[in-house]
Amino acid sequence: MDGISGPAALTVALIVAAGGVVQTVAGVVVAWVLKSRESKVATTASLNNEWHTGVISRARHRSDALLFKEWGVPLCDIRDKDPEGFYWIWRLLGFYARLHDAIELGTVKGKDVPKLFGQIIVWWWVVYFDGRARPGEFCAFDALSDLQGWLARFCKNPSFEAKYNKWVDGAERTRHDLATRRTQALSPALKAV
Repeated sequence: MDGISGPAALTVALIVAAGGVVQTVAGVVVAWVLKSRESKVATTASLNNEWHTGVISRARHRSDALLFKEWGVPLCDIRDKDPEGFYWIWRLLGFYARLHDAIELGTVKGKDVPKLFGQIIVWWWVVYFDGRARPGEFCAFDALSDLQGWLARFCKNPSFEAKYNKWVDGAERTRHDLATRRTQALSPALKAV
């Protein structure tokens, strides 16, 4: 080293080497953080795409029809009575289980979940699923229940609380309207008995 020798040269060499190691570690950490964020965005976008297309789209429509037809009937009874129809309910609940797991594992951008899925989580829970199975009866049902609870806690944040309350109010009105329609649809059959 230019005019430096002995212990001073060794000290300078160690400082330069340590600086190189720190730069390398910092570069790896930055790359890992960026890759992790990119992966979370990709997973979130993939779940959003899955909700709006293909099998889950069919599952939503078929589940809606079957759950309306079997208004208030426990899920285990629907499963026993109509296993083919229950397949679509199971697919829908499976989507919510995957979303729940992604939040638990931190593989999605948790702060984006209420924006993308909040209203649909609330709607399906309030309108069709709340009270239709016992805890532990269906793991996918439990995941949706946990997801609803997570969303309620997340939305205590003032920036989401008003939206969450609006979603719950809308879902409760829908549940009431569907229950009324279901009762009216059954009324002629009951009068004939």
